[in-house]
Amino acid sequence: MLPKVSVVILSYNHSKYISNAVDSVLNQNVTFQFEIIIADDNSTDGTPEIIKDYKERYPDLIRPILRKENIGTSRNICDAFSKCKGEYLTGFGGDDFWTDHKKLQIQAKWLDEHPDYVGVCHVIEARNDEGVVLGSTPNKMIRGKQASVNLFLKSIYYP
Repeated sequence: MLPKVSVVILSYNHSKYISNAVDSVLNQNVTFQFEIIIADDNSTDGTPEIIKDYKERYPDLIRPILRKENIGTSRNICDAFSKCKGEYLTGFGGDDFWTDHKKLQIQAKWLDEHPDYVGVCHVIEARNDEGVVLGSTPNKMIRGKQASVNLFLKSIYYP
């Protein structure tokens, strides 16, 4: 059975953070199957070993991509998403994590109920290592509104 959602986690030298990222996905409360693809771009700080440990503990859920050479963020994300099997795709960085354990359930349900839409987004907070909020996105002026192709072409960022 194919997963409903594919979650891509991009990593590069995220040994300090990658466990929080992966655990935030593993802790999702969902009524469907999902997969986690962790695409590591040749980290040199021990991140690959952490990813291998997760793969050993969750062999049917986690699919690692452990690069032997650094290919850069754009190629890493494009390749990782091309390997997804899910109906819906989502992704984030290995130094990020989700705080809502119902995120995937809420967003997949909304997309199921609104087949004319191609995606959803949510508010994210950027914080430094001390937990101080540095900002949030998307801009408050566009939150809760439908996005058009024109906004995407203007490089409006939707997390």
